[in-house]
Amino acid sequence: TFVETDDRREAKEKLRSLLKRTDEFEDIDKCPVCRVRGTSGLGKTRLVYESVNHEQFSNRVIYEDADDFEGCELATTLEMDESRQAIIILDNCSREQHRAFNNRYGSYDRLALITISTDRSKVASDLTLTIDRLQKDDLREILENEYPEVPSHTVDRFATIADGYPEMALLLAGRYTRDDTEESVVEVSDSTIFDRLLVGDEQDAPHLRAVKRILTPFAFFDRINWSNNENHREWIVRAFNLKSDYSDDDISEVVQYEKNRGVLSGDDVLSLRTIPLATYLMRSALERDPSI
Repeated sequence: TFVETDDRREAKEKLRSLLKRTDEFEDIDKCPVCRVRGTSGLGKTRLVYESVNHEQFSNRVIYEDADDFEGCELATTLEMDESRQAIIILDNCSREQHRAFNNRYGSYDRLALITISTDRSKVASDLTLTIDRLQKDDLREILENEYPEVPSHTVDRFATIADGYPEMALLLAGRYTRDDTEESVVEVSDSTIFDRLLVGDEQDAPHLRAVKRILTPFAFFDRINWSNNENHREWIVRAFNLKSDYSDDDISEVVQYEKNRGVLSGDDVLSLRTIPLATYLMRSALERDPSI
């Protein structure tokens, strides 16, 4: 379900204007390039789909995962065949891949390039769209449309717990329809969704195993005074035995990375607000070490 909030409606119209080269983009005489970025599970790919799902664009759309597209025959054909027009949409496209494809296709006015990524780093583009979390009312609308059989008080609870992530809200509701109990939230464990939420497609992203280990304390505690209380931070690090595997720099890098992604909220006092993600991290930690 695509919920057309004011921000997402504006983003969709801007992307269509870029592809048509109208309004602020009318002077573009080369390949128009758009970068769509945001944390996993926010609906980036769905927004792009809704933007190009129009008779003016749909017969030119080519959608591929960036890794699969690299080196394939079609990628070369689009470059060499001067009669071929296309809107190239590349998902899970790192900033390095974006730069490479932009260099490769940037001079061809018969092509358009849209790259989608969890990497929020700045890259050259004619339009950058940053997709943020949805409001609770928007999540409620998604759930009511997709799962009309779920009671309204349960929809409201899941819309709150999902913390702005539509993919998370749908996961919760889907589990509820199978188990018919709100308490099934503590059993939700779709590792693919959670792992994509924790680590993006940046080539220099920290390793997933390190992220899960270092974020574990934030899953067990509601809030942690991280920046202003060195003694508190050191106690947390010792209590969860983080220094047995990671240096202070490793730990700081992961914490900053997750703050930038919006997984950790706050400045000095940090919290992990997304309850299903916290549950997933706690379960993973207890499987590693039942003595925690």
